[in-house]
Amino acid sequence: MYQHDGSEVFQDEVFLEVTDGTNSAEFVLHIEVIPVNDEPPVLKPNLIPMMHCSEGGEVGITPEHIFATDADSDDLKLLFLIAREPQHGVVRKAGIDVDRFSQEDVISGAVTYKHTGGEIGLAPCFDTIILVVSDGEAGPLVNGCCHNGPNPSVPLHESFPMYKLNITVHPIDNQPPTIIIGKKFVVDEGFSAALTTHHLTASDPDTAPEDLEFVLVSHPQFGYLENTLPSAGFEKSNMGISIASFQWRDMKALHINYVQSRHLRVEPTADQFVVYATDGEQRTLETTFRVIINPTNDEAPDFVVQNITHMSVTSA
Repeated sequence: MYQHDGSEVFQDEVFLEVTDGTNSAEFVLHIEVIPVNDEPPVLKPNLIPMMHCSEGGEVGITPEHIFATDADSDDLKLLFLIAREPQHGVVRKAGIDVDRFSQEDVISGAVTYKHTGGEIGLAPCFDTIILVVSDGEAGPLVNGCCHNGPNPSVPLHESFPMYKLNITVHPIDNQPPTIIIGKKFVVDEGFSAALTTHHLTASDPDTAPEDLEFVLVSHPQFGYLENTLPSAGFEKSNMGISIASFQWRDMKALHINYVQSRHLRVEPTADQFVVYATDGEQRTLETTFRVIINPTNDEAPDFVVQNITHMSVTSA
């Protein structure tokens, strides 16, 4: 009986000598070993198990991310079966959603991950694909002329390797902010009042409020806005200096004031300015912000005296 050693060598030879004690003859018995699909695929070492994708974007899955070899199968025919689908996207081959693909597809650049989870907000989100690597084929059929072992058309290995591919989805600034007018803003005539986020604010799904800026399109008629924070590198307050824009974070910190400066002999009861919010890329519509001015008794009365002429009439 000939017993193969299980290696991937498919030809062997046995040198035989037959003798009757006096005479002998030599011959070589050639043995052809029928291959059996008994070796599981092996993942290539030093793969990159992490990919980066922009929000709403699509990136290729390349041999740097996933690649395997198989001692008794065609490497190009190895299959990657998706055991767990990504939660925030899909795997595609040539633009079509798939649940499996071949290594040949990966090498040709046809396999991609596409983020389909919509707006992710300010922070990155994370996705995962779990893949099973299969040789996807069995050995050649054998008629049984010289093989009495298990049917080699059935793979003899019990398990296939699994692979975890992680994807980091990064946010992009593609949503405009929204400006919000809050409660009434009231200031006493001749005084100033802090403009707060309770009066005026903005929100943006992909920008932090601290990074939003308000820009004046038209200034108030009877006053101005000021930012009391000192300029960078200085200690002196900028109180009394009119500004054309301000940051949300400065308003949150109560550094933005409306100063009611024009009131002598005018007695205004209302003012307004037009403003929009921007994240540096997108902007809101222009919005009118209204100011209510409480009149104060701050002016001395004018005393007007005119000469009175009395015409007296005397009788003759």
